[in-house]
Amino acid sequence: MNRSRTIISLSDYERIFRVIYSVIDEHANTQHACLFFAVVGAAILELKYKIQAKPIAGAAAFCVHEPSSTVSTFGKIVDADLVSAEDAFHCWVQAGNIAIDFMAPLFRESFLTYGHDVAVPRRMFQKPMIEMAQSFDGLYQEGMFILNPNIQLTTKLIEFFFSRPAYRDLADICLGKR
Repeated sequence: MNRSRTIISLSDYERIFRVIYSVIDEHANTQHACLFFAVVGAAILELKYKIQAKPIAGAAAFCVHEPSSTVSTFGKIVDADLVSAEDAFHCWVQAGNIAIDFMAPLFRESFLTYGHDVAVPRRMFQKPMIEMAQSFDGLYQEGMFILNPNIQLTTKLIEFFFSRPAYRDLADICLGKR
């Protein structure tokens, strides 16, 4: 993959994914653990790779399957806009102008829980924000995406995350602090 479009290699991405996944798989509803993947993924990037990163919550849409142009949305459609709410959101990591979703390899499992059997390939998601589609019409090719950050929701979810001792303990395990 072109290094100018990524900040970590595929092997580093896989390593981070596997660390987080292996720690929470038996303790969480892993296919819906985007908050945990984002918070811990950002912390790993900061602590282990010295890359400034932050977890972001909001609405998201991804074209996940070709040739059918299957689009998966995380959020709610309100008046033709994709918006987020406490009960409808997705989380990812933002590092400079790069968006990283450490939960992307689990999209198929996530979709299956909603009754959608789409053969979503297990892929890394690490994209420059400048490549983001400007509308749903721009989501015609696998890998295209829309991210709509919600800073107030992000703040609320991160406060919730750190208010849970079990989440902090599992995050510490991922970070090698325990």
